[in-house]
Amino acid sequence: MIKMYFFSQKLRGSKYNQFQVIGNLGGLPTDAEFSGDTDFFIISDFIIEELKRGIKDEQLIELEKKINSKGKKHTKLKVLTEKVFLEHIHERCLNINDQSTLHLIREII
Repeated sequence: MIKMYFFSQKLRGSKYNQFQVIGNLGGLPTDAEFSGDTDFFIISDFIIEELKRGIKDEQLIELEKKINSKGKKHTKLKVLTEKVFLEHIHERCLNINDQSTLHLIREII
């Protein structure tokens, strides 16, 4: 089953590299539509740092509204920071010796 990944704005490095990483793993990346079918919501480190300073990004407000809305439930949604996501993929690439995806990860981090 294909996993759907939504990426927030303000990612580090090229979003196309992060999208390619997901494609290499058989997932479907987007930054255009956060839907009820989304499996993972990746929040950029920049947005997390802004939140720590009390600045709430519009995409976090949208996420909160959709999670709390009636009707569509995001019961399978996993919210990850960009850092956690990249660290997980980096470790996975090392474990399975995926050199092409590892190269992309190294360009991002």
